[in-house]
Amino acid sequence: MGFAGQWIFNNMRCVRSVSYEVLINGAPSEPFVPTRGLRQGDPLSPYLFILCAEVLSSMIRRKVEEGVLHGIRVAPGAPVVSHLFFADDSIIFVKANENQARVVMDVLSKYERASGQLVSKKKTMVSFSKGTVEWRREKVARVLGVQVVAEQDRYLGLPTVIGQSKHALTKIVCDKLNNKMQGWRVNFCNDLRSIVSRFWWGSAGGARKISWLSWEFMCRAKGKYFPNGTFIDAPIGNNPSYTWRSICEAKCVMGLGLRKRVGNGIDTRVWLDPWIPNTSSRCVVSPREDNDLEMKVAELMVVGESRWDREKVEAVFLPFEVERILNIRLSEHSREDSRCWDKAKDGEYSVKEGYRLLAADKSGEGEQSDSSMGGWLWKTLWVAPVLPRIKAFMWQLCNNALPVKANIAARLRGVDGSCPRCHFEAESVSMS
Repeated sequence: MGFAGQWIFNNMRCVRSVSYEVLINGAPSEPFVPTRGLRQGDPLSPYLFILCAEVLSSMIRRKVEEGVLHGIRVAPGAPVVSHLFFADDSIIFVKANENQARVVMDVLSKYERASGQLVSKKKTMVSFSKGTVEWRREKVARVLGVQVVAEQDRYLGLPTVIGQSKHALTKIVCDKLNNKMQGWRVNFCNDLRSIVSRFWWGSAGGARKISWLSWEFMCRAKGKYFPNGTFIDAPIGNNPSYTWRSICEAKCVMGLGLRKRVGNGIDTRVWLDPWIPNTSSRCVVSPREDNDLEMKVAELMVVGESRWDREKVEAVFLPFEVERILNIRLSEHSREDSRCWDKAKDGEYSVKEGYRLLAADKSGEGEQSDSSMGGWLWKTLWVAPVLPRIKAFMWQLCNNALPVKANIAARLRGVDGSCPRCHFEAESVSMS
């Protein structure tokens, strides 16, 4: 692979200088020293693996530069993508012809001889675009010696090709939910809601039954589209893909807690960007007056020093914002501005944090229930050593979500809500 002999010697000393003991019938064996190979759990192994993978990447790039391999472009003017690596999985993009297939096999063969690693043909597949004729597919697959990938074959639980059909992608989620809770039909988002409702409240002969709790309460718990900007500022564009449209739908959630983290202040606009911490909007509320709308935060700092220009800040902002701005610590290394999630302590956005923020915007019904019943009750209930249906029944009981006469009478006209035994009190979940 071209590494210096001394470098190889030093690394192999690290590999071979450790010893291992394994448990055999509960007793440790005699220690032994490994002589070759990468070992799972060894902190050095990932770095050695990355170095080897970088060699393969360089070999593929060289073939692209020589013009014997051609990658793909996601859009006109976008860079050519010839390969993608994820851990020990690799995807190589080439034209569907025998010559390029032979070049790929030659690269892999040389890499195998140099690294000692082997390509698993059983786990290797080739996929073609829709316009590739059948005879060409067969020839290329024969040269590569691998099988042609079936339509909608999965990788990491998702289909390798989404295409224009949403059904193939959403069907996986629906099937998993169907196997988990049994007995539903689906049209993704709206039907998933129906599925969960039928699981909790039941159904008879396809007829709808009463949902004893609101859906909100049940739910408590650079490239093609922005080549010259950022993901946050990117519009949805013309004829967007299903994936990009879905991402844009969720982008508004990030805007609820996203804030600019000031570094050198060059990329942060004073009047247009959210950058003030510990405020509800994170934007400046002081009157702009004659200041430039595109004024940068860097203009509020002392040139050449990592500190605020107090006089300039006090002249531009209201007193309460002056205090908050001066409390922002500036980096001594003049780092670039970045974005952070203001609702999390570590500044990192997660699906969990976004969901929690959306749930908090709903009515306080769920939170009031949690505070009144006590979080300890739910924790005790869900770990109780009883059947799942008993847990579900107890949860419905605690939330007054059982079809007792009082609840039915509150939802349906002409129903007598009194107890069928005493005919005096209303039949409720609190009756013993």
